[in-house]
Amino acid sequence: AAFVVDTACRDLAALSEWSCRELEISCNLTAGQLTAPGAPALVKKAIERYHIPPGRLGVELTEQDALSGAPQMTERLAALRETGARIIMDDFGMGHSSLKYLKQFPVSVVKIDGAISREVVTNSICSDIVASITRLCRARNMLSVAEFVENEEQAALLRELGCDVF
Repeated sequence: AAFVVDTACRDLAALSEWSCRELEISCNLTAGQLTAPGAPALVKKAIERYHIPPGRLGVELTEQDALSGAPQMTERLAALRETGARIIMDDFGMGHSSLKYLKQFPVSVVKIDGAISREVVTNSICSDIVASITRLCRARNMLSVAEFVENEEQAALLRELGCDVF
């Protein structure tokens, strides 16, 4: 985990010097990496070393990792958020208790699983699910990201349903 977080922060700092936009980066960490002793400290150290502004580094965990995570997952994610990192829930909508995790964890970004966003045009249930997720995200000041957007028709409908990023 240390290598991944350090590399992400180093690369973000280097790229930010060349860009006129405020860039963001995220790294995927497993439940084991997130619950390892010192995980929040190593993230904080990398953020400080490379002078990363708050909210520009994201730490992603899959909903499945949240489901299988150790009991200390909530505590670790809260500690990570205190470092200035954003908590990103990846593959949202595929687990058994998705909404529970939005309540339990300090999530900043929800990435809607591609199995839902891929069928949004052809399956009204998928479009209803996306609309519900995006409404909830807006109400809770979370960013919604649709994965696997492959054509303009899909993008247009997802935009209409409230998705922020594709």
